[in-house]
Amino acid sequence: MKSLIELLEKDKTFDLRVVVGGSLLLDKYGRILDSEHTDNIPISYKLNFVVEGENLPTMAKSAGLALIEFSSAFQNINPDLVMVIADRFECLPIAMAAAYMNIPVAHV
Repeated sequence: MKSLIELLEKDKTFDLRVVVGGSLLLDKYGRILDSEHTDNIPISYKLNFVVEGENLPTMAKSAGLALIEFSSAFQNINPDLVMVIADRFECLPIAMAAAYMNIPVAHV
């Protein structure tokens, strides 16, 4: 998605805001945001919502926290569109937050 982000960032008709969270921020999973793959990508919000435990109840709790965190970010940003990338458990609460706030959702 880096190439798409770079393309949208250059296009002045878009006001790109990148919101990330979950395992991307954690050392345990390689802290992907600190890699060369994310160099020069402007991050508007880094959201922490993963509950330790790696089991089904903590996954559900993490999803609940993600819903809260992304709702707050979307309230501050007021986006015209939310693009959700991937099919991990965190994606559903992102889409839910946008849907409840009447923000169209695109899924890649």
